[in-house]
Amino acid sequence: MTVEGWLAMGEAALCGFAIRRRRQLPIGAEFPLIPALLVAHLMLFGLPAALFRNEFLGLGSSTSWSIAVPETISPATLRETAMVVFAGILALLVGYELPLARMLVAPLPAIRVAWRRNPMPGALILMGCGLIATVLEKERHSDSLAGILGMFSFVGLWAMGALWLLNWRGVGGRWTRLATVTMTAGLFGVEVIQGALWRPLIDLVLLFVIYLRARGRMPWLALALAIPAFLAMAASKIVFRTLLPADQWSTTGVLEKLEIYGHSLTLAFDDPSGLDLGETLLSRMSETWVLAVVVERSPRFVPYWNGATYSAVGWSFVPRLLAPDKPRETTGQDFPHRYGITAPDDDQTSTNFAALIELYANFGPAGAVLGMMLFGIACRGLERLFAEARFDDATYALAAPVLASLLLIEQPFHGAFGGFVQHTPFLILILELCGICAVSIAPATGASIPGTDRQMARQQVCE
Repeated sequence: MTVEGWLAMGEAALCGFAIRRRRQLPIGAEFPLIPALLVAHLMLFGLPAALFRNEFLGLGSSTSWSIAVPETISPATLRETAMVVFAGILALLVGYELPLARMLVAPLPAIRVAWRRNPMPGALILMGCGLIATVLEKERHSDSLAGILGMFSFVGLWAMGALWLLNWRGVGGRWTRLATVTMTAGLFGVEVIQGALWRPLIDLVLLFVIYLRARGRMPWLALALAIPAFLAMAASKIVFRTLLPADQWSTTGVLEKLEIYGHSLTLAFDDPSGLDLGETLLSRMSETWVLAVVVERSPRFVPYWNGATYSAVGWSFVPRLLAPDKPRETTGQDFPHRYGITAPDDDQTSTNFAALIELYANFGPAGAVLGMMLFGIACRGLERLFAEARFDDATYALAAPVLASLLLIEQPFHGAFGGFVQHTPFLILILELCGICAVSIAPATGASIPGTDRQMARQQVCE
């Protein structure tokens, strides 16, 4: 077995350790942030290096890739890349499990949420607002308005999770369930036709953890059906982007995009052999080769950035509505041009600057390990902040979309935490103003709050 294979097995063992640590709690008692983060890194970084080793070593000779690869990745580079990934995953887990992390986050308070009344009508209205905001978000708007629409889209994400949780708890009737299903399908469809799968994936993760919370068991059949469906969608996405070039993106309406996406799905199912699923798994759904390019070229050809990409971290926490002149986020363009991943004259293609890659590009392997360890400590702090979610459905409904958004490991750290700082207070404000929830800050007591049992939850909501 290759070194990459052994390291992938080690990463899988770390994932198993993190999952096993949760077995002392009932399934769905808390959001599985650390296990989910470890699995996400394993899927996007670890496994591809082991399963597609020969394909990675021949990337430089490929002529069919939509994103240029500057040179052939050598076995030594791929091996070093796999070692960086393993060290980063291990550091994330160690940082979370360190006694020091527990000591640092011990003074943090906990957010506690309680239903003020039957939340179903208000949640339905907010999900409708989120659906409308998601549709409008795709049109041309000023940056300030785009930020507001993004916040309302996040409110819609909360509403979707809350509605499904309440429905699975037995609250609400047939028409409420029908409205929830209809709007969920609409939201999923609008997000899918944007040509990217990260937002639908977050929707699926949210529904998955909400189901675990409400039912207390794994939805094995749904998972078995979701995996091949997701791969088929990922492959047809290439056809969709071919039929709808980037220069036509902003001028094409939602209904027309739906029609084009349906046509791409038809082509995918009619001629599956014509789709290069390997390219999708390697170039579109794997961050391994991007990290390998950075490892290959740093610091011999491209010097480390020495923290330059973190210089605007403070601005990421400030809504553009409050600071219209704040600097624009350009790392999606600066990063691939710096490493020759995209052509110099290509100003359309944006490349993900995953958090682990950003750490390596700035500080090298030592910085990547230390940064991932700090990320683990931050995850411990977030778990402390939402500690009451273990005992209360309303708090869990708030924590689930917030923590699910952190699973987008393809974006930089400040992008994930910037969204957390902006969206969470706005969501809490909306819930308070609408009279749906009462939100308070208090020391984490660890005492059980009525609401985790299905019958008690139904009685609490209906009172």
